Amino acid sequence: MDQLDTLADDVLVRRTLEGSQEAFEQLMKNYMGLVRGIVSSRGPLHEAEDLIQQSWVEAFRSLGKLRDPSKFRSWLVGLCLRVCRHHWQRQASMNLRTTTLSSLTEEDARLASPPTQPETLAADELREAIQQALDRLPERQRIAMTLRYQEDYSYRDIAEALEINHAAVGALLYRAHQILRKDLRPFKEEWT
Repeated sequence: MDQLDTLADDVLVRRTLEGSQEAFEQLMKNYMGLVRGIVSSRGPLHEAEDLIQQSWVEAFRSLGKLRDPSKFRSWLVGLCLRVCRHHWQRQASMNLRTTTLSSLTEEDARLASPPTQPETLAADELREAIQQALDRLPERQRIAMTLRYQEDYSYRDIAEALEINHAAVGALLYRAHQILRKDLRPFKEEWT
């Protein structure tokens, strides 16, 4: 039998569709960093593991719908984005229903908890500001930033994942840095 780690995506996809669990496990191994990067770029890290698992389950269930097995990577990116989008839409719907209750409990908890250290508040505020600034980035910039700085992808790997050229990766990251620098300027001035 062939070494699975040397096979092209289309061969692994076909073998998975023929019933090879090992072939799907190899696809997961090949693209776990990409899936983790995409999912992590879309929301809080504490929810990422569930969304990663959900993405892989959906990929396995939907693999038969993939028309061109050689396009597995781009198909997987789109699938992960859809899984995340559906998750956040469901969350928003649930949050809308529980807004009053949660605001009461948050207020009660804030009143009952002891005050925190100023340094902790500042660090929490900065972390929240960074996350909000990342969330406001256009989707491709956010994904590129996450793959580069959380998943340690090279420009070449990001280019392959997003199906763009190397120069476009540099442009995405540059624009994202510019936006973040502008959005986080008040914190820089406060800390210097």
